[in-house]
Amino acid sequence: MASPENSLDPSGSGRTRVGGIWAWLRRAAFAIVLLIVVLAAVLWFSRKEIAANVIDDALAQSGLEASYEIAEIGAQRQVIENLVVGDPSAPDLTARRILVDIEYSLGAPAIGKVQIEQARLFGSFKGGTLSFGALDPVLFADSETVTGLPAIDLKLVASGARLATDYGVVGGSLTGAGRLDDGFDGTLALTAPGIGTESCNAAELTAYGNLTIANGAPRFQGPVRLQGVECEGATMSRGAMLADLAVDETFSGLDGLLEVEAFQLGYQENSVGQVMGDVRFTWANELLTLMHELTGERVDTPFASLDRLQANGRLRSDTDFKRSDWSADLEGSGGAPAQGFEQALAPIKQAADGTLIAPLIGKFQRALGRAARGSAINADLTYRTRDGETALVAPRAFVQTAGGERVLALSRLSWKRAAGGAATGELTGNFITGGADLPQITGRMEQVAGGELALRLAM
Repeated sequence: MASPENSLDPSGSGRTRVGGIWAWLRRAAFAIVLLIVVLAAVLWFSRKEIAANVIDDALAQSGLEASYEIAEIGAQRQVIENLVVGDPSAPDLTARRILVDIEYSLGAPAIGKVQIEQARLFGSFKGGTLSFGALDPVLFADSETVTGLPAIDLKLVASGARLATDYGVVGGSLTGAGRLDDGFDGTLALTAPGIGTESCNAAELTAYGNLTIANGAPRFQGPVRLQGVECEGATMSRGAMLADLAVDETFSGLDGLLEVEAFQLGYQENSVGQVMGDVRFTWANELLTLMHELTGERVDTPFASLDRLQANGRLRSDTDFKRSDWSADLEGSGGAPAQGFEQALAPIKQAADGTLIAPLIGKFQRALGRAARGSAINADLTYRTRDGETALVAPRAFVQTAGGERVLALSRLSWKRAAGGAATGELTGNFITGGADLPQITGRMEQVAGGELALRLAM
């Protein structure tokens, strides 16, 4: 009986035994390769289902509720269509198509560039808080290591957004590309009909310009146009501003520089044909701080008109202007008396009628009228509002002729009106006249709300 060792190799050399092992290994290797090929084929044809599971897991980890369709899954690019994030009946984000590039390195594959086509983003800005609903956990991550905008290399094509705020609805479109947290560069167009508060609003606001993001802070540069502005009794027909606006990285503050040109402004019986100049402002913690250097042309008031008026000042106010303080230095030129000037002197003339000073009053009126033509004014003003109460204070003001001779000086001038009080308010102040054929008169005026003006004069 042959031994087991020689049953495979009659010569007893042992070569057939070794060759059999290699044959088995070849067959095993072929089977493994075949298995890998079959498994790869199964994985390839099932890649959408696998990718769907991966995407679902990623969405679940982010806390996002979303629906989508996988259009393409490749080694270097994945395409998702008809994305809906949030409640389908009122989504926070929709996108017609999303293309995601996959980048490979020594570690695990990572998301590279993301291209989003025809996206629509819906959000709100209320009570000082910016929100995009279901997207907030991703966009504004609450983490010690990750805050603000995500580090995504993003390209937006034909996309837009709608933001509901305490001041109205803002709609816009955006195209651009770059790192969303640092490096994005795009073009932004906005429209906001009826934007503002109940007491301060614009019939229409539009903006178009460059939107960039650096270190998580967005910045807009471009023209902003306003139509039909009404604000606490003040009006503006139209205006255009070259704006440079920067939002901080927490989206809780706004800094801006505006190069302003506005037309047909009015407040009660006062009007300005055109205003030009620069405005710098900061809005943070529900407080507006503003500094301006403005020049107005064709200024008309009930008492006088000016060809030109320059106002350099500062404003501090809450967002609804119920509590505000505005102070400014005013310089005007090209003055002329108006109908109110004659009306203001009427009580004085009436009181002096039939007395020895009546001729002096008439002479004073004529001389002051001549001196006021082409005159210049200079004044320090403060205007204050407190829950419906208004006050105007002029610590000093003077009028001088075109030749530089001072003819009228005012001091401690104050006008106040209580909330719901008489339209005339309360007026007090001191004045001095002289020069340019005017008599030297020192006086004080006082008027209680709804009452007549009382004057005390010394010559």
